[in-house]
Amino acid sequence: MKQRIKTTTLYMAESAEKVGKVTFDPRYGIGSTPNNEEIDYLGFVAYMKPSTFLKLAAKLTVEPTSMPFMVQSIQDGKPIGNPSLNIELDTNMQSIARIVGHEGRNRCMAILTIQGDTEIPVHCFLKYLRARNLTNKHLEFMSGQMLSENKRTVDGPLFQQAILRRARITI
Repeated sequence: MKQRIKTTTLYMAESAEKVGKVTFDPRYGIGSTPNNEEIDYLGFVAYMKPSTFLKLAAKLTVEPTSMPFMVQSIQDGKPIGNPSLNIELDTNMQSIARIVGHEGRNRCMAILTIQGDTEIPVHCFLKYLRARNLTNKHLEFMSGQMLSENKRTVDGPLFQQAILRRARITI
């Protein structure tokens, strides 16, 4: 079924953003990386649930040792970096998009502990592509289904809202 896209102007994605009790700061937040500051150039921001992020990222094989630190940091009001997913996308949309890397499993587990499974801004970086190459159709395609890092198909909608080149897109 085709979905309609609604676009409106929005602030720069590189700025800090508060969602519930959590402040996301792509520049100074705990766990942020230099790429987080360049999301408007390197990819897009998808608003997804932490549980969805954890389904897409590789499974933890050891006890999450930094998760208690993240919980305490969030409760103390310290900002965290946006979790991120590295995505390989066939621009012709002939094969399913797949996750090839991630950052932020402990942050997502901490958010689940503190405020439940509410949508958060996840930075999505594209392998071989830049934000300027993306269209609304690409976002719809990726939202519908992706292959996780563990090579499992995860059905969507994976996200229903995205920020692409400073525009909010509702899928």
